[in-house]
Amino acid sequence: MLKDFNNQKGFSLVEIIVVMVIFVIILSSVIGLAGDDTVQEDLSAKTASVVDFLNRARNYAVTGYYGDHWGIRVLDGSTDCYSDDSSSGDCMILFKGKTYSDRNSDYDETLLFDTSVYVDSDQDNQFYFEKVSGWLSTTTGALTGHSIELLSQAGSEESVIVTPAGLIYSGNRGYAYRRPITISSSKVSGSTDFSYFPVFVSEHGTYLKTKANGGKVQSNSGYDIIFASDINGNNQLAHEVESYDASVGEINAWVNVETLKAGDDTVIYMFYGNPDIYVTQEEITSVWDSNYKMVQHMNEDPSGSAPQIIDSTSNDNDGTAVGTFDSDDLVTGQMGKTIDFNGSDAKFTFDSANPIGSAEAGFTLSAWISHDSTSSGQHVVSFNKIQLRPTICYVWDTDWRGVNYISEDPVDATWYYLSCKFDGENLRAYIDSSETGDSPEVVAGNITNPSTFVVGYLGGSEWMDGRLDEIRISNIPRSNDWITTEYNNQYSTSTFYTLGSEASN
Repeated sequence: MLKDFNNQKGFSLVEIIVVMVIFVIILSSVIGLAGDDTVQEDLSAKTASVVDFLNRARNYAVTGYYGDHWGIRVLDGSTDCYSDDSSSGDCMILFKGKTYSDRNSDYDETLLFDTSVYVDSDQDNQFYFEKVSGWLSTTTGALTGHSIELLSQAGSEESVIVTPAGLIYSGNRGYAYRRPITISSSKVSGSTDFSYFPVFVSEHGTYLKTKANGGKVQSNSGYDIIFASDINGNNQLAHEVESYDASVGEINAWVNVETLKAGDDTVIYMFYGNPDIYVTQEEITSVWDSNYKMVQHMNEDPSGSAPQIIDSTSNDNDGTAVGTFDSDDLVTGQMGKTIDFNGSDAKFTFDSANPIGSAEAGFTLSAWISHDSTSSGQHVVSFNKIQLRPTICYVWDTDWRGVNYISEDPVDATWYYLSCKFDGENLRAYIDSSETGDSPEVVAGNITNPSTFVVGYLGGSEWMDGRLDEIRISNIPRSNDWITTEYNNQYSTSTFYTLGSEASN
């Protein structure tokens, strides 16, 4: 009969089978697409449920409902998700108290995730809300924020973020706008990626004004300007705001870029426009890695209350003004504002006589300098055994060993970047990221105990005459590529990266 059918209709058996297979594939695809839509809808609905669930925990804590603390336990593949322990699953449990193990289970509330929506396995964690302000905490201390990742079998993903202030968001975390910042790989020296590199970001525009000034930023202090490595703002990057002007719409900030790529452009994102942010989102000390022992932006009023200049690292190497300073000495610097030294009696002293520690393994000193007159006696950063001057970098072993800048020193009132480092054997000096002709100098002696730390002076008539900006001390020798990339970023910030177009979240 098939033979007769083929003869009558002109179709072979093979052709019929092919048509049937194609039909089955198309039908399966349609069913699959419908399934994917269902999963996506379920994921969005579940995300909203998680936000409501977390808000309930926070509200319980803030109102003191049966206690001052209410916690959340995120479970992945756990029998605790079911009251009869009959099977395991993914869920969140709202509990009364600070720890899940010490809770009273009579108060438990459970939010289950079905087979098509589940929690990322590395989000198995617990935290609680304090009654005071509803701030997010853990049993080991305050968090900078907590991310709960919801995933579907179709590959979709959504995030729920709990901020340190206890504010809860999904996706963009409540920020209305974002812009990409693309850091050019051509400005990153060398062939190796940098980890946790502090990048200077300087931007201005109407959009960065506050809403009251016709802009889109909500906080008068710019608190609702943050930076992240991802387009949803889930991986917030530590940043420090050096200055923000609400009426002009200008921000100068240092952002810790977790991976600064050498071979490809690096993209981070600036978010802004969040009406629920009332406190700073900065993590100042986290911008600077543990090898930084002092970072002075020199952007404070030197005539203010002591200490006048504040260390941005966790080491608290703050400086106290000594001599003649007034508010007019806070002037325009290489990055934002900086301090002008009078060359006769102005300096900064420090409680610590030695921020570096043992110098035997190496160190790096750096600063931006614009002097009014040059003399070999002026000092930028001075210890008794280590000295950074506008003309020379000195260390003492069995005798003074130095590397000169003087033959390449630019004209007065011109900013230039001075770096001096010791790698345990060689003393090297750089001006505007280029190693000087006299560098390196072999240092074979003992410089393990530098002391008597001061900025702007050493002794006698050796006073700094001019401006100092971005004074940094590290207890390691920074690489040549690190120094060059710092210079590229700070000398010409506008060409170091490109700011992209605004997108609404």
